[in-house]
Amino acid sequence: MGTEYHDYGVLTTPQLHYLVRNTNLVHPGTPLAVENYYKEISTSFEELVQGALIEEGALNELTVDGANGVGALILKALMKHMKGNNLQVNITYDGTQGGVLNEECGADFVKTRQQPPSGLHLEEGKRYVSFDGDGDRVVYYCLRDGVFCLLDGDRIAALCAGFIKEQLRISSLELSLACVQTAYANGSSSVYLSQQLGVEVSCVPTGVKHLHQKALQYDIGVYFEANGHGTVLFSMKSVAAFQELMDSSNATEEQREAARRLFYSSKLINQAIGDAISDMLIVEAILRLNKWSCIDWSSLYQDLPNRLLKVSVPDRTVFKTTNAERYCTSPVGLQEKINEAVSHFSKARSFVR
Repeated sequence: MGTEYHDYGVLTTPQLHYLVRNTNLVHPGTPLAVENYYKEISTSFEELVQGALIEEGALNELTVDGANGVGALILKALMKHMKGNNLQVNITYDGTQGGVLNEECGADFVKTRQQPPSGLHLEEGKRYVSFDGDGDRVVYYCLRDGVFCLLDGDRIAALCAGFIKEQLRISSLELSLACVQTAYANGSSSVYLSQQLGVEVSCVPTGVKHLHQKALQYDIGVYFEANGHGTVLFSMKSVAAFQELMDSSNATEEQREAARRLFYSSKLINQAIGDAISDMLIVEAILRLNKWSCIDWSSLYQDLPNRLLKVSVPDRTVFKTTNAERYCTSPVGLQEKINEAVSHFSKARSFVR
């Protein structure tokens, strides 16, 4: 076909999306160097946490499960660029010990099994992260009073939305902010976002394409699936507003600082797609700025008990839904039976898709 191509070698999926997006936006026709990814993320993280001093050993040590995938390799390369930020990353399941991709490790294993990777011993007071194989999903976890505590995509969305909401309040910038979820989101996270934070919550059908497109409708759109895939999208309008306020002589020091934090947040988190590495670093930055531990973070709200089941049926195509897959229109009568079942419980809901 005669098409020109550029071989970047081994990358994570979100790295490739970042390079394609920024090549088209910044250097049309000239492929962006991989070095730009490392430089922008490392610089933005350091700028974002600037002035947030922490005690030695308090929040700096982080154990990362690379799922024996490419994310571990890329994270190692990134850490060479991150000097002097007091963040120590211990990378496990990095594929060097003959481990199989996603086997007994990785974000999906941790999320679905509600347990750490096999063989990883957790210690009280420490933070742990798991990527998935291609590096576009991330979940956090820790021990809370000796019990495994998962901080999934819903929790990451709540953390990011709360931080952004506070910076917008301090800066007095009038920008629209929303969190986009699917029916799989825990109901407690939706209530926390809408009632505690006052953040608009929008529900869309399952799939990143639906989440991403909806998030683009706001000045700042936060979206994360419960499995840990997601990002925060900042419009060009919002980024321009941050820059203008940062340079304004009429703004207070607090307003300029809030704008600066928002600006570097937009540069840190991948604007093309969910990125386990940049998502991890935005979480680390927010925890450091808030002086929070994972226990503090987990205390924002209490998850409602939930269960996800697969049922074999003769023909799955007969199941039709509406209202972002939360209401079953076919087979006729099924939704009424669901309504009757959940009516016996407080704050209960159920859906079929």
